[in-house]
This record gives sequence, C-alpha cells and structure tokens, in this order.
Amino acid sequence: MIFNISLDELVNNDTENIIIEKISNTEKLSGLVLKILKVIGVLFIIFLIVDVISLIVFIALKDVDTLKVEEIEMSCSLNNNDYIINVGSDGYFNCSNCSKELQKELKNNCIDFRNIEQTKENINLYFKNNNGICE
Repeated sequence: MIFNISLDELVNNDTENIIIEKISNTEKLSGLVLKILKVIGVLFIIFLIVDVISLIVFIALKDVDTLKVEEIEMSCSLNNNDYIINVGSDGYFNCSNCSKELQKELKNNCIDFRNIEQTKENINLYFKNNNGICE
C-alpha cells in the first residue's frame, strides 16, 4: 500500500456493486415469496368461509327435512291373521307378527318411503288382491 490504493481498486473489482445487486435480488425474491404466501392465505380464508357457510346450510336443511317425517299405521287382516303395519318417510318399517316372507313382499312391492300416501294405497291393494282387508 505504497500509494494508498487497495488491490480491488487497482484491478477495478467492484465487489460493492455485486453485493448490492445480490442483496437487491434477494429482496425481490423474498417480496415475491411474501406475495405468493399472501395470496395462498387469502384463498385459504375464502375456502374456510365457504366451508363454514356450507356446513351451516347443510345443518339447517337437514333439520328441515327431519321435521317433515310422515308416518302411517295400518291394521290389516289376511287369512284370519291381524297385522299392524307402520311405515315412516324416514325409512322406518315395522310389521308386527308378519312373517319374513310377508315383510319382504311388502318392502319390495308396496313401500315407497318417499311417498307415504302411495305406500298406503299399495298396501291396501296388496291385501285386497290377496283376499285381505286394511283399515
């Protein structure tokens, strides 16, 4: 250092500009990463809000459907045997003292849980066709 000049200045090695450029690129990259994370965060919050609203609507609609359960109870006779048949729109079916064959026949051919009135007509018709009666 006879002339008070550093070796970097003699060979024109501009390390300061290179360091500043690298820092600038790192700042740009971190800014881009932050923007991406913000977008992901906003999308996640929107998704979460939609899920909560969907859950509330689902619960509300489920409760409304359960309030609309229709049920019928029918007393029928066939071959000197009395049967009490209960059917509900919620999928409930009971036939006291029915044989398994009669239960299967009623389930397969007469019962429509979505239309209780039609089910009632079907059961009446079944017993009538087999020389029975329903009240």
